[in-house]
Amino acid sequence: MASSSMEYASLPLSLDYQSVIGDTANATSYTFGSQSFGSVIAGGNTRYILACILGAANAAAGEVSTCTIGGNSATRIATTGSVGRPIAIFALNNNALTSGVVAATFEQTQVHAASAVFQLVNPASTTPTDSRTASVSATSVNTTLTIPSGGVGIALSSPNVDSGTLSWTNATEAFELNVDGGSNTYVGGAKRTTAGLVTITVTQVQSGNVIQIFVAAWS
Repeated sequence: MASSSMEYASLPLSLDYQSVIGDTANATSYTFGSQSFGSVIAGGNTRYILACILGAANAAAGEVSTCTIGGNSATRIATTGSVGRPIAIFALNNNALTSGVVAATFEQTQVHAASAVFQLVNPASTTPTDSRTASVSATSVNTTLTIPSGGVGIALSSPNVDSGTLSWTNATEAFELNVDGGSNTYVGGAKRTTAGLVTITVTQVQSGNVIQIFVAAWS
C-alpha cells in the first residue's frame, strides 16, 4: 500500500545563475527591472534567491546597505565592506517565487549598478564558509577561496568605467554585462565547484583601471 504521506527527494547542494540587469543612473537607490529567480523547488528542500548587487562609486567608499527581492526584505549574507566598487550578496528563503523586481540601496552615490540573481539550493547555512575581496589598479586582480568538499563558490567583479570585457581564471563564467554601453563598462560573475584552496583571477581589457573581485563559498 502506498504511503498516505507525501515524501520529497532531497536535492544536492547547487548554485545556478539566473539573470542580470544593469542601471546607468547616478543614484544611491536602484529598482531593477523584472528578473528570473529560478525554478520552483519542492518541499523538503531549502532554496535561497541570491541577489548579487554590484556598484561603482568612482569616489567615496561605501557599502550596499539594503535589498528587496520580489518586494520582500532580503538578508545581507556577504559583502566587500566599505569600498569604492561595493559588492554584496543578499538572500531570500523562498521555494516558489520565480520572478520579480530587485531593488537595492547604497550608502554612496554610484555611477552605475547591477543586480545578478543566482539560485542556491540546500546549503548548510547562508553564511559563507569563506569569503574574500581584493582590488587593484591593474589589468587583473585575484584572491584565494577555499571551497569545501561538495561545496560551491561564486566570484563577482565590478570595475570602474571603461573596463572592457572580463575573463576568469579558475572559475567558469556565469554572466557578463556591459552595464554602461557608452563607456564600455562591464560587470561579471563566475562559479566554481571543485573543492580546495584556489586562486581566482578576473582580467579586464584595460590596464590601470581599478577592478574589484569578491568571492564566497558554501557547503
